Formats: sequence, structure tokens, C-alpha cells
Amino acid sequence: QQSAEIQGRDFRGKTFSQLPPALQRLIEQFKLVVAVLEEATSDEKRAIFARLQMGVVLTPPELRNAIASALGSFINTVVETHDFFLHSQISKERFKRQDFLAHALALSIYNNAGDLKAPLITKLYEDHPTHYDKAVARRVAEILEWLHMINQRASGLIATKWGFVDLFWLLWNKNANIKTLDVDAFAASFQSFEEARRCHNAKPEVLLTKRPLNRPLYAYIQAFNTSGSLKERIAIRHSVLGKQFNKFIRT
Repeated sequence: QQSAEIQGRDFRGKTFSQLPPALQRLIEQFKLVVAVLEEATSDEKRAIFARLQMGVVLTPPELRNAIASALGSFINTVVETHDFFLHSQISKERFKRQDFLAHALALSIYNNAGDLKAPLITKLYEDHPTHYDKAVARRVAEILEWLHMINQRASGLIATKWGFVDLFWLLWNKNANIKTLDVDAFAASFQSFEEARRCHNAKPEVLLTKRPLNRPLYAYIQAFNTSGSLKERIAIRHSVLGKQFNKFIRT
């Protein structure tokens, strides 16, 4: 049985009004952190309740889901209905798919103006409390459709956060001007690129010392693995991907 002693006194069974004034003031000064879940499904509410009962800390995506945001609701709808997410290998647990798309949108809408970390993602939600540009919705749908076709042909390899975010931003910057995209060639090139990245991920320095040398892939891996959310790292990866895939995009 747990002790109910505080400062050497047992307050077991006491009501708040029966506590000493000093202890009452101490309790009243205690700050509670409250998160309000908006538009959560019954399953989501039960899952979060269960984690709270087990002492599991809420993740940033779960906390963002509690923000009243029109764009947040749009993100939820997209990840629950779009073929890219429905057929991807990205886990839907703990709002991971929402997190991927939120990162991609924050990068695209703010055009890599700041490090892609929790404060910027939260700002994205808070900047769109009641509405968002419908042109953004159309653009997202078009880009995800391209990514879905690429992913289907590339064995579902678009599955990491930075892999998804980087490709999304690459297409976002060209989306309004894309006339055609060679999906098969793009997918084959991405599959080779991603397999090479995974192969050299642990020891990327080999790419600089053994033939065939591959400095762009080395730069990408370094910017992928170390502080990948920093704007400078994102810019490096964007440059590498542009040189790798722009030839398959006709504008």
C-alpha cells in the first residue's frame, strides 16, 4: 500500500477542505497540461486513453491532432482516403501518415524558410484554423497521384519520412508546370537510388573511396542521416534529387 504521508503527516481519507491551507495552496498552484482532441474517431480516443493509462507520452503528431485546424482536418482526410497512403508501407499507427504529409506541406508552403521541426509543423496547423487554399488541396492530390504511380512501380520504396518529403517537395516545385512525367523511368531510377542509399547507409564514405565514386549519393546520405530536418540539409537533398530525377519530368 502506498504511503499517504506528506511532510511527515498522513492525509489519507482527507478531503481538499480538510487539508492545511499551505497544502491547499500548493495543490492550487500545480499546473495541468490539457490537450483537446478535435474530430477524433472512437478508435483514436480509445487508443490515446489506453496509452495515457499506461503512461505513454503522446507523440508530436498526436498532440498536433488536438489542434483545431482546417488544414489538419484536410491532412487527416487525405491520409485516410488517398491511394498513395492506402497502398503504401508507411505505418498508420500514432498518426505517422499525418506526420509525413504535415512535414511535406510545411516544407512546401513555407518553401524551406526554416528548419522542419515541431514548431514549424505546429505553426502550419495554427496558421490555418478555419480554412486553407483549395489550390493547395488540388496540388496535393495531383502530387500524391504521381507518387502513388511511382511507388507502385518502385516496390513501395517510398516509405521513409525524408524520402517521402523530399520527393513531394521536388514535385511541388514543378507541379504547376508538369506536362508529362515518365513514371516508369522515374520509378526505376528511384528504386536504384533508394537501394543504393540503403546499401551504403551505414558506411557512406565508401562512395568517396571506391569506384564507382558517387559524391551526390554521399551528400544525400549525409544530409539524410544527420540533422535531416535542418533547412540546409533539406536544400542539399533537394539539389541531389533534382539532378537525379528532373530529366524524367517534362515542363
